[in-house]
Amino acid sequence: MIYTSVLDGRLDLGRIALARPLDDELVAWAKHAGGPVLEPPHDPNLTHFRDPFVWRRPGAWQTGQRMGQACGFSSPVAPGIWAGTSSAS
Repeated sequence: MIYTSVLDGRLDLGRIALARPLDDELVAWAKHAGGPVLEPPHDPNLTHFRDPFVWRRPGAWQTGQRMGQACGFSSPVAPGIWAGTSSAS
C-alpha cells in the first residue's frame, strides 16, 4: 500500500510511504524499513503534497500525488498532479 505520511504541524506537506501486509487477511502491516520513499520537492511555494495513487498501463506502473503551489501549478498530467512511471512488474 502507498500512503501519505505526515509530520506534526505540516499535514499539508506529506511524504509518500509504503507498507506491506503481514497476513492474508490484511489486518497487520509493516512499514517500509527505509522510511518514506518520496519527499516533497524543495520548493518554497509548494503548499501541499499528498494523497498518492497508482495505476497500471501496459508494461508500466504509474504513480501520482496531489500537489500545488500558492502561485499556481500545472503539469503534463493535470493541474495539481505529479506523476512518475516504473517498468517494474
